[in-house]
Amino acid sequence: MFVSSRDAAWLISPLLVGASFVPAIIAIVVVNRRSAGSPTRGGATDPAE
Repeated sequence: MFVSSRDAAWLISPLLVGASFVPAIIAIVVVNRRSAGSPTRGGATDPAE
Protein backbone atom coordinates (compact mmCIF):
# COMPACT_ATOMS: atom_id res chain seq x y z
CA MET A 1 0.00 0.00 0.00
CA PHE A 2 1.51 3.28 -1.12
CA VAL A 3 0.88 6.36 1.01
CA SER A 4 1.82 9.75 -0.31
CA SER A 5 3.50 12.32 1.92
CA ARG A 6 0.38 14.49 1.80
CA ASP A 7 -1.83 11.65 3.03
CA ALA A 8 0.73 10.79 5.70
CA ALA A 9 0.68 14.40 6.91
CA TRP A 10 -3.11 14.30 7.20
CA LEU A 11 -2.83 11.10 9.24
CA ILE A 12 0.12 12.10 11.42
CA SER A 13 -0.77 15.71 12.25
CA PRO A 14 -3.97 14.84 14.20
CA LEU A 15 -1.97 12.25 16.14
CA LEU A 16 0.66 14.85 17.03
CA VAL A 17 -2.00 17.34 18.07
CA GLY A 18 -3.75 14.69 20.16
CA ALA A 19 -0.48 13.62 21.76
CA SER A 20 0.24 17.23 22.72
CA PHE A 21 -3.24 17.70 24.21
CA VAL A 22 -3.32 14.50 26.28
CA PRO A 23 -0.83 15.66 28.97
CA ALA A 24 -2.63 18.99 29.24
CA ILE A 25 -5.99 17.26 29.71
CA ILE A 26 -4.51 14.92 32.33
CA ALA A 27 -2.98 17.87 34.19
CA ILE A 28 -6.31 19.72 34.19
CA VAL A 29 -8.14 16.65 35.51
CA VAL A 30 -5.55 16.11 38.25
CA VAL A 31 -5.69 19.75 39.34
CA ASN A 32 -9.49 19.70 39.35
CA ARG A 33 -9.54 16.52 41.43
CA ARG A 34 -7.02 17.94 43.90
CA SER A 35 -8.88 21.24 44.30
CA ALA A 36 -12.24 19.47 44.61
CA GLY A 37 -10.90 16.91 47.08
CA SER A 38 -9.06 19.38 49.31
CA PRO A 39 -11.03 20.28 52.46
CA THR A 40 -9.62 23.82 52.61
CA ARG A 41 -9.83 26.23 49.72
CA GLY A 42 -6.91 28.36 48.62
CA GLY A 43 -3.29 27.63 49.44
CA ALA A 44 -0.85 26.42 46.82
CA THR A 45 -3.57 25.06 44.54
CA ASP A 46 -5.37 28.41 44.23
CA PRO A 47 -3.10 31.42 44.83
CA ALA A 48 -5.69 33.90 43.52
CA GLU A 49 -7.90 33.58 46.58
